[in-house]
Amino acid sequence: MKDEVALLQAWKAGDRAAGDALLAEIVPAIRRFFRNKVATEVDELTQQVVLDCVRSLGAFEGRSTFRTYALSVARRRLVTFYRERAHTPGVDIDQLSIAEMAESPSSVRARKQEHTFLLQALREVPLELQIVLELHYWEALSTQEIAEVLDIPRGTVKSRLRRARESVAARLRSLDPKRDRVEDMVDRFEEWAASLRELLDR
Repeated sequence: MKDEVALLQAWKAGDRAAGDALLAEIVPAIRRFFRNKVATEVDELTQQVVLDCVRSLGAFEGRSTFRTYALSVARRRLVTFYRERAHTPGVDIDQLSIAEMAESPSSVRARKQEHTFLLQALREVPLELQIVLELHYWEALSTQEIAEVLDIPRGTVKSRLRRARESVAARLRSLDPKRDRVEDMVDRFEEWAASLRELLDR
């Protein structure tokens, strides 16, 4: 397959097949972004993000990768989604957790107890912390790419990742009564977090 830059150039020149190929590459990442944040609206929100990307193609200047750009669009869509459902006008959505905002549980179904607790812990920390962890572990984005998705300084990403891991570890300790299992998950957090990705692709 052609690289992203070539596909983008061909798409902008009117090659619809190139656009379809590029979108096919990024749609799985968009779906993963929504899977542990909404229950039944994953497909709807994913389609909205794709349409947003298509409509704004001409304005995309290539300062980031197209996948990074699409994920930043997905984040804005998610914030809008919950802001429209917020009971308190003007609330900072990023500071609330999905558990506080969502009326229904995640659409992800885990087979291992560890995954169940980790998915729940992610949903119980502020959204800005959940997103930074998922972009790091599930999408393998660099610090710079995460900064572009979240529109924050690169140095802030590093501190936010640290706070996010600490917050999730604290939630795990409150959710799981088995201390040994919790500490194993905390010690091997990167491995457990990365292993969740396959659940999101089912």
